[in-house]
Amino acid sequence: MPQDNTSVTLAGFELPHSIEAEQTVLGAILIDSNVLSTVLEKLKPDAFYNEQHRELFSIMIRMFSDGSKSDIITVLNEALALRIFESASEGRNYLASLMSNVPSVSNIDDYCTIVSEKYYARCLAVASQQIMSDIASGSYDAKTL
Repeated sequence: MPQDNTSVTLAGFELPHSIEAEQTVLGAILIDSNVLSTVLEKLKPDAFYNEQHRELFSIMIRMFSDGSKSDIITVLNEALALRIFESASEGRNYLASLMSNVPSVSNIDDYCTIVSEKYYARCLAVASQQIMSDIASGSYDAKTL
């Protein structure tokens, strides 16, 4: 799965993603950490296209597992320790913008579905590229492929 956070391509095409949906999921968790249990039913960190978003979501999962609540201050503290942001003000501004752009926490299922659909489309693209590569190499028979 692509680990880059900007315009990752496969065969010249940018892989499917929705930065806005990813941001909205993260912002919703920051607004109401109780939605994280719902999000965890649908998403894992790899579902996020943007590496920074994967890292932030991983922080939120760790905090949830430890019994801590995810909010702007606690997530910022962890993100700064992991050097996800270059400065505290950059991190604070980004996390605040995530929260301010959430249309409705009650639509969290829909936002998760968008992120999930884009993730599975990327997985299919990567798998199909690997199959094409295997076909071209002649390493496998049709049955194996």
